[in-house]
Amino acid sequence: MVTDSIQVDYQGNLFLYDYDSSTHLFLGMDNRTDEVLLFDRQGTVSSRFHLAKDGPNAISWAVGWGFFKGQFTVMDAAKGLLFFSREGEIVKRMDLNPPYTFINGLKSPVHAFGKELAYIRPERGEMDWNEPSEMFESIYRSPILELVDPETGANRQTMPFPPGTIYEDGNFYHWTFPTVIPAGEEWLVYFRGELAYHVYTQAGGELDYQETIDLDLKDAVAIKGVPMANIDNYYEASLYNVFGRIQNLFVLDSQILIHYTKGMEEEKAKTLPRNTMEESRAFLYQIKNYLAVLDRENRILQKDIPVPQGITLSSAVDEKGAIFGLKDQDYLGVEEDTVTFYQMKLLKEGSK
Repeated sequence: MVTDSIQVDYQGNLFLYDYDSSTHLFLGMDNRTDEVLLFDRQGTVSSRFHLAKDGPNAISWAVGWGFFKGQFTVMDAAKGLLFFSREGEIVKRMDLNPPYTFINGLKSPVHAFGKELAYIRPERGEMDWNEPSEMFESIYRSPILELVDPETGANRQTMPFPPGTIYEDGNFYHWTFPTVIPAGEEWLVYFRGELAYHVYTQAGGELDYQETIDLDLKDAVAIKGVPMANIDNYYEASLYNVFGRIQNLFVLDSQILIHYTKGMEEEKAKTLPRNTMEESRAFLYQIKNYLAVLDRENRILQKDIPVPQGITLSSAVDEKGAIFGLKDQDYLGVEEDTVTFYQMKLLKEGSK
């Protein structure tokens, strides 16, 4: 249910990415211009700058961005972790001991892990693109996270790849795109190709696998893979494979919310063109979005709660358990001078 809204005086392609509870600021970014906006609940913009392409504050390739301890932070594919001032100046840089290659886009650039910093593990060493099957077989069994000691620069790995995933069946499913979310003493991870998440517990400086929570959606479209020996056939095999996936996972005080889609049947996907931007947008509108509710013991309480059409959910969640979504002006057929973000909460049954 929509409980409030935030209107930002901005004309552009502004998306919401994060919220910081210490400063009560939201992080928005224009996907077309790389303009960064920090704003409050009243929509008042306190910082506004572009990610620079040259000069002392230049980035090479941002693979993840968000707040870290109240500071706008970017994981740069070449320069490591970059910490910015409110004026868009790089005030601190943490090198991650290159060479390495980030192949996964990141929902968050970095997390605290005791005295270390945790982030999605990049690929280190030489990558053999002539033998991609061996490379992906390694990726599908390697740890998820890399940790770095800010004082010494030493890095190590943790969070072993979970057992029983589709990625161990011998097929190629492209990049895994893991999303890792701290949840108190537990850490959660989900992958691009599964409607499930995996639970780890923190003990002795490591993250140990505990269990897998499957949403058990019988009517969802599953991802298709191809044998590792036939990787070159993947594009053709997956062209109309619009599979269900987890879009966001929100950890609240007493609940976990999962935002997901179920995909689209292949026969229907074949009938819908995607040759222009307008056609692609109309295609995406055919894919319904849902929420599932679980308790903090990872027990499913409810699922298949429809997300209202015309709202594009973000990954931001505040300290009171509210989630936020963009008002889709194209879907609603309006053109406004402000960008609106809806604040939403799930109501308990019987409440109004």
